[in-house]
Amino acid sequence: MVIAGRTDEDGIFKFEELPKGVYYFREFDAPAGYLLDETPIRFEVLEHGVIVKAEMTNQRIERSRTPQTGDDSSPVLPLLVMGIAFIAIVTGCVKKRKAKKQNSQMEETQESTPEE
Repeated sequence: MVIAGRTDEDGIFKFEELPKGVYYFREFDAPAGYLLDETPIRFEVLEHGVIVKAEMTNQRIERSRTPQTGDDSSPVLPLLVMGIAFIAIVTGCVKKRKAKKQNSQMEETQESTPEE
């Protein structure tokens, strides 16, 4: 006797009115992310339709850990860092130029004052 069916959302399949005897069930497809187990699972129907409980547990597919080869982050942070660096460089150049100009003016002032 062959009976086909699918489990419900809780993973349970119910057989209706099986006569006393030994039976096997087998998985033909597995939920996404789980391995297919084609091993026949034995169960037995006793007197008065009492079933010896049979359980099957699906095994999760192990996902391999592959290294990330690209960066999927936003370009905002690198652009922000570059902007801050640019501002720091410009500020440094401006301060250096002002200091040089002040030194030149001080030297000119010292040269133009008569020595006593």
